[in-house]
Amino acid sequence: MNTRSLKYFQYIGLPLLTIVFFLSIVFFLSIVFFLSINNIVHAEKLTLAEGIKIVTKDNRIIKIAQQEESMSRADTLVARSKLLPRADAAYTQNYQDVEPSVIIGDQSVPTAEKSFYTYSLAIQQLLYDFGGVSSYFESSKRIYETKQLDTKRMKNYIAFQFASTYYNLLESEKMISVAERKKQMLEAHLANAQALYNEGTITKNDLLQAEVRLSDAKQKLITTQNLKKNPSFTT
Repeated sequence: MNTRSLKYFQYIGLPLLTIVFFLSIVFFLSIVFFLSINNIVHAEKLTLAEGIKIVTKDNRIIKIAQQEESMSRADTLVARSKLLPRADAAYTQNYQDVEPSVIIGDQSVPTAEKSFYTYSLAIQQLLYDFGGVSSYFESSKRIYETKQLDTKRMKNYIAFQFASTYYNLLESEKMISVAERKKQMLEAHLANAQALYNEGTITKNDLLQAEVRLSDAKQKLITTQNLKKNPSFTT
C-alpha cells in the first residue's frame, strides 16, 4: 500500500497502529490462502497404475536384473559370431635397399620396384566342429531367455508388492477413519457417563468401564496410524 493510501486511512480517523495491524492481517490471510491453494494442487493421490510404473522403472533390484539380462545378451552375440563367416584383409609395404635389376648387355634393367605394396583378403567359414560352437550358442540363448524371464518375474513381484502395500494403505485409511469415529463416540459416552456419575445415577464401576473402552479405542487408533506410517514395501 502506498503513502497516499496510508494518508487516506489517517483522514478517516484510523490511528497508525490500527492501519499496521489491518495490513498485517491482510498479509497473513494472503499467505494462508496461497498455502491452501498450493496444498490443494499438490495433494493429488498416486494411482495404482502410476505407482506400479514408478516402482518398476526405478527399482534397484529390477535394474540389476536388467543389467544381467544385457550381459547375457552380449554373451549370446559373441557365441553367435563364431558361426558367421570371418573376413580378414591386410596389406604390407615393402622397402628394399637396392632396387632389383638384371644386366642386359651394358645396361641394368630393373625387375621390381624398390618400394611396393602387397594386399591379401581371406574369408573363413566354420563348416563343422562336431557341434561345439553350435552347442555353446544354443546354451547362451537359453541362458539369455532365462534372464529375460527373471526380469519379467522380478517386475511382476515388485508390482505385486506395491499393489499389496497400496491396498493395505487404503485399508489403513478406512480403519483410521472408523477408529477415529469410535473414539469420538466413546468420548461422548464418557462425558455422559461422567455427568450421570456426578448425579449419582450410575456407579463408579460403570464410569471406569467407559474410561477403559475409550483408552482401548485410543490405543487401537495409534496402532492403526503406525501401520499406515510404516508400510512394508521394499525397493
